[in-house]
Amino acid sequence: TRDEVSISYFGRNPSVLRELLDECRKHYLGMVENKTCVFEHQKDEWKPSKSRSKRDISTVVLNKESKKMLVDDASEFLN
Repeated sequence: TRDEVSISYFGRNPSVLRELLDECRKHYLGMVENKTCVFEHQKDEWKPSKSRSKRDISTVVLNKESKKMLVDDASEFLN
């Protein structure tokens, strides 16, 4: 589920809102640090379903050749 929040500010200094949003961003990044977001396909859309802790590739049970090919492919995609 997603929550929506509205913020009203009556003032001339936008730095107050920037500070608030920076603080919110830091809090969010701290919550998702070392996590991987899992997505599910629903009605022609990919939607985030849950977060899981990251794990080392050595814990993935797969033959060495397939694992290397998968890691190489992911690295190439991310670069």
